Amino acid sequence: MTKGDIAKLLKDSRIKAGFEAKEVAEKLIELGAIKSVKSFYNWESGRTQPDADTFMYLCNLYKIKNVLETFGYKGFDDVQEVSNAYEKADIKTKNIVRYALGLPTLDEEEPKVKLAARGGYIELTEDEAKDLAESAKKAPDESGNKDLF
Repeated sequence: MTKGDIAKLLKDSRIKAGFEAKEVAEKLIELGAIKSVKSFYNWESGRTQPDADTFMYLCNLYKIKNVLETFGYKGFDDVQEVSNAYEKADIKTKNIVRYALGLPTLDEEEPKVKLAARGGYIELTEDEAKDLAESAKKAPDESGNKDLF
């Protein structure tokens, strides 16, 4: 599907939902998604495209029930391919897919702390890092010294 096709579908969906272009643009400006009405007109003309979050907001506003089908998604030939693509996706992309499928979104991942570990690095949540530090304080090191930290 080309930018022009997406632009036409968005515009047709807006009209079908009963919104004027300026009305939607002003809502997006209030949300901070765009800075000017011109940005919105650029989307509907196919010159540019909204980011994923704004695109999903518009689909919701226009009451597009099946986003994938509406925008010509053909699907994967193999269920395993879908599963692999989903597993490799970041949390934001997974939430967009889940929203499009009508599923609840996932909680954002906790920020990770990067710690040096025997020639490499490990990533832990802050709570895991604190637990590890507490455990290390209680256990003696190889020389029997308990003062690791």
